[in-house]
Amino acid sequence: MAGDQFGYSCNYLDAVGILGREFMEKGGSLVGRWLTDGYEFDESIVLENDEFLGLALDYDNQPSLSEDRIKK
Repeated sequence: MAGDQFGYSCNYLDAVGILGREFMEKGGSLVGRWLTDGYEFDESIVLENDEFLGLALDYDNQPSLSEDRIKK
């Protein structure tokens, strides 16, 4: 999932949180939770237990980190 953590600091990747929670409420499960270490944003509903509901990428502000994050 890609977003802009500085431009949308108060709702970074919220759309993923909305869709992900709806999916889980209907019995689905998500894989690939990702730690928030190295990200800078104020709040987001994509978080659960201090983890993103999936891999978060920010090509606008941290493009050099994306390839390594994908490989991990």
